[in-house]
This record gives sequence, structure tokens and C-alpha cells, in this order.
Amino acid sequence: MIVLDLAEIKALMDHMAASNLTDFVYQDGQTTFKLAKKSNLPAATSSVDVRPVAATTQSKKVLKAPLVGVFYTSAAPDEPPFVKVGDVVTVGQTVGVIEAMKMMHEVKAEQAGKVTQVLIGNEQRVGFDDPLFELD
Repeated sequence: MIVLDLAEIKALMDHMAASNLTDFVYQDGQTTFKLAKKSNLPAATSSVDVRPVAATTQSKKVLKAPLVGVFYTSAAPDEPPFVKVGDVVTVGQTVGVIEAMKMMHEVKAEQAGKVTQVLIGNEQRVGFDDPLFELD
């Protein structure tokens, strides 16, 4: 189940506007979340189709980007990602790297939990507080 607030939806729209991506669809059971960029309109007019989400007793935790830059899932292209779905992370553990102003900055987990979803791809631009990982 996906639970997003308006700020997170806006962040996803901003990512689409800055990329060549024209459609994004997430499906989980009966929940469907779709973003579509209309090619003949400015990106600011992208449409959002969010269907109702049933209430959940479990609250998901989200690890967010601490700064603006390019996100890397591993220390080098030939190395495995710092974390993947199913991994358990601890507070202070490195979960990625963000390149900002030609410097590499480690992204450390501010919360502990099991990674249930990776919300960003390797070498994608991120903004401040953009969601990176979802934890249980």
C-alpha cells in the first residue's frame, strides 16, 4: 500500500518535469497511483490520478534526501547497492550517496527499519526531502 502526502506527490511531479519520463504508474493490490506528463503542456500542468487508499494500522517510514544533487545507489558503478528491498537498515547506516557541488555526500539512515521499497533510481536527480526509501 502506498501512502503519499501532497508534498511527496509534488516532488514526484517535479522529478517527472525534470526528466524525459512521461508516465509513472504504481499499483499495489487495489491501489493505483498514476502520473502522466502531457507533451503539449508545460510540466507544471501534469495530471495526477490518485485513487482512495484504505487506512492502515502500520505506518510507513520514509528516508528522504538531505540535500539537492544526483543520487547514487552504490559507491561505484561496479559495486552492489548500499541497500535493497528486504535489507534491514540501522540509524547511521549509509544508504546512498548524493553528488552535490562536485562533492560526494553519504546519505545516512535517520530511522531504522526494513526496506520495503526503493523510491529512486541510480543517478537520478533529487531535491531536498525527496523520498528515497520506504521502511517498515
